Amino acid sequence: MGSQVSDARPSSRERRPHAVQADARILAAIRERLITDRHSSMAQLADAAGVGMSAIYSRFGSRDQLLRRLSDEGASMWETALDRAHESLDDGDDAWSVLETFVRTASAADVLALGSLDSTPEDGQQRMAELNRRGDELVGRLHARGVLREGVTSGDIGKILEAAGSVRGDGPRRTRTVKTRVLNIAIDGLRADFAPLVGDAPGPRDFAPH
Repeated sequence: MGSQVSDARPSSRERRPHAVQADARILAAIRERLITDRHSSMAQLADAAGVGMSAIYSRFGSRDQLLRRLSDEGASMWETALDRAHESLDDGDDAWSVLETFVRTASAADVLALGSLDSTPEDGQQRMAELNRRGDELVGRLHARGVLREGVTSGDIGKILEAAGSVRGDGPRRTRTVKTRVLNIAIDGLRADFAPLVGDAPGPRDFAPH
């Protein structure tokens, strides 16, 4: 008797991790495209992710839903950054390193660059309010450690993140490089006793409209 041929298709449970990974890959590509050009069309976003527009709509719904998903994920990254910053201060870690790590991690979340949750329903606004409260608390603790310039507030740090999120270069790679330089300048305050800036200085093409 011939052996039975089993169904080689993976079960829904087996497919789920692959779907999650695919979603993450697509969202990462879309995020990078939007950071370079937040006015990208859905067709351009699909092209950047290497999928068809139907895949974008079937996975994430409308453009507004897609942006909300990205903003939610960014807010989660921000929450994690705040958690780690507070925990590091609790552990007695160097306060300046805690500040620098937090700003760079929060900047990578690109919440302000993609649009905050302020325009989302009440639960999103409450989430942002809690993030702001915890940010105020972190800044207060850093002031108590003596590492922050007098008068600096969480709003100032928010503006640094907003400015970094608005940086545009000649493509995604140059955007990341120039964004890093802007963060270095903002964090170090142009103090001469700090380490030299890394990466190439912005050139004329980096200021061209994209």
